Amino acid sequence: TAPRCRERLIERDEFVPHGCFMAEWRGRIVGSATAWLHPAVEVGTGYVHMVGVEPEARGKGIGRLVTLATLHWFRD
Repeated sequence: TAPRCRERLIERDEFVPHGCFMAEWRGRIVGSATAWLHPAVEVGTGYVHMVGVEPEARGKGIGRLVTLATLHWFRD
C-alpha cells in the first residue's frame, strides 16, 4: 500500500529526496535509483538502493544511467 511504502522507504532517515533519480522514456518514468545515506557506518557514506526499470524499457542502459547518476551524487 502507499502508506506502507512511505513508511518503509521515504520516511526513513536513510532516504534523501534529492538523492532520488528517475529516467523518462517515451514520455513515461520507467526507471529509478536512490542514494541512501548510511551514517551509522561512517558519516558521508551510503549505498545505491532501489534500482528498477520497467520491463518494456529494459536493455536500453537505463538502469546503468540512473545508477551512475546516484554514484555521481555521492561523489559530488
